[in-house]
Amino acid sequence: MEEFEIELKKSTINELEDTLEALLDILTLDRINQLDLDAVFRAAHSLKGNSKAAEFDTIASVTHKLEDLLLVKKNSEASISETFLDLLLEFTDTLQRSIEKLKLDLSYIPTFNELEHKINSFEETETEEIKESSMNNSLRKLLLIDDDIDIYNTINTFLSDTFEIDYVSNAVQAIEDCKIEDYDLIICDYKMPVMNGQEFALYLRQGSSKNKETPMIFLTAFTPKLFSQKSIWEDVFFMSKPIKKKKLRYYAKCALQRKLAYQEAS
Repeated sequence: MEEFEIELKKSTINELEDTLEALLDILTLDRINQLDLDAVFRAAHSLKGNSKAAEFDTIASVTHKLEDLLLVKKNSEASISETFLDLLLEFTDTLQRSIEKLKLDLSYIPTFNELEHKINSFEETETEEIKESSMNNSLRKLLLIDDDIDIYNTINTFLSDTFEIDYVSNAVQAIEDCKIEDYDLIICDYKMPVMNGQEFALYLRQGSSKNKETPMIFLTAFTPKLFSQKSIWEDVFFMSKPIKKKKLRYYAKCALQRKLAYQEAS
């Protein structure tokens, strides 16, 4: 790869990151109106154009499909449903993960088969809250690990309608709780004393507790360097601080869907 091509790709990655951050800011607003949807469409158009210029062809292709769907939504002037918002959040999250991999290896070619299928086959459905989705309307079990009581208060405010929350201040106590209780979701601060989030994930995934496969959300104010073992990061989401309600609830919904899939398969 020529030096100018390397610089172009690196510069484009930075632009894509900035655009996705701006897109996420829009998607996590309390309410999205038609003007916001126009901004989402412009962001998608920018993502497509920049990706194509740097020959990130698969990113350009999946964004083009989303752009077509956004155009239909814009022309219909219909309100933005939770179903459509979830699709936009999944698109943003999937691209952010792919860009993180591209930053490590510019020759990496991301694939978006599942995301493309969801975009191509998208249909509006009746909005349902997380707690109503195949869970018999009962509260699910959540373990929160963080030494900041303000984080507990925030999580409790955003998710108490869906989860019964067990709260501990360190990973050592969490390990003991994970031996006893079968949780549907674990939310954990990444930077903790004694045992950080990565070490906690490694212990949990390689151990034999009831929560070996429980989905996790890590809260972090920075981009951590991760162990390379792919199995550790299955069903693990990273969420930056400050916590945004819509993205937290989106990740929680994804986690519960994974947990339900495990339960149905077992």
